[in-house]
Amino acid sequence: MIVPNRNGGEALLAALSSVAASLTPNSELILVDDGSDDGSPDRVRAALPQVHVLAFDRPRGAAFARNQGLRAAGGERLLCVDADVSCTPGCLPQLLTALDTADVVFPTLTSPAGEVRHPRTAFARRCCMNSAVFGIRRDALERMDSWFDETIAVYGEDNDFFLRAERLGLTFRYVVGAQVIHPRPVLVGERHYYLTVRNAVYVWLKLRRLVAYWMPMDAWILVFLAAQLAGAACNRSLSDPSMRYTQSSRLRLIWLFGRALAWNVRHVRQTWAGRQAFRLFLSHENSCLQLA
Repeated sequence: MIVPNRNGGEALLAALSSVAASLTPNSELILVDDGSDDGSPDRVRAALPQVHVLAFDRPRGAAFARNQGLRAAGGERLLCVDADVSCTPGCLPQLLTALDTADVVFPTLTSPAGEVRHPRTAFARRCCMNSAVFGIRRDALERMDSWFDETIAVYGEDNDFFLRAERLGLTFRYVVGAQVIHPRPVLVGERHYYLTVRNAVYVWLKLRRLVAYWMPMDAWILVFLAAQLAGAACNRSLSDPSMRYTQSSRLRLIWLFGRALAWNVRHVRQTWAGRQAFRLFLSHENSCLQLA
């Protein structure tokens, strides 16, 4: 079990205790601390000595934290659980059992009120698009071209990972009965807005026409960017209008929108290199299948 964390505070101890109680005594539990400055690693070491803590001195994002945890884990069936979710009783054992017959497994994510937040589309039920809680087999992980893209860091790293996994033929299973409560903040934040726009464009440029999606990616990015620009104008998340992005000027959100696009212009060579690497990997995989 791998739990990425960044400033989880006291709530982290409750989450880890709940996770540990749902697993067998010999299960491996790894906390990957992504540069917390609230004393989280020391708190966990003192209260839960059975948890193996990997602590890093500066934050590098969820992609980096998950990769470090996946490398450190020794099991054949791996679970990743975000530090801010609550797994209902039986959820994690159900996911572990499902890994006997699938490469990647994922639960139902709900709000505290019971509203289903993921998956909500036929495509998302077929291909996991949220990394809050998921399981993956070690042998399936080793068939990937790469793991979580650390250029993305956070917000969108899961879309990139799972879209590549689906394209490479990994099998997914949605475990309907496994329930996870995933709270959302009232204020989303300017950093979230900027990285969501930046990373969506990055993933589109990197994967367009190389992976399957719920609609053509070239059409999707136009719809997505229009929605994000409208969200900046009204300072509301269009997917959940109850959530505001910022407490400051809406003009700042529009400025961040432009800054996100400018980042992709500056990094287009790096993005193209990642795209070419994935294309070459796909060509090699297809050649191996034909030879077999």
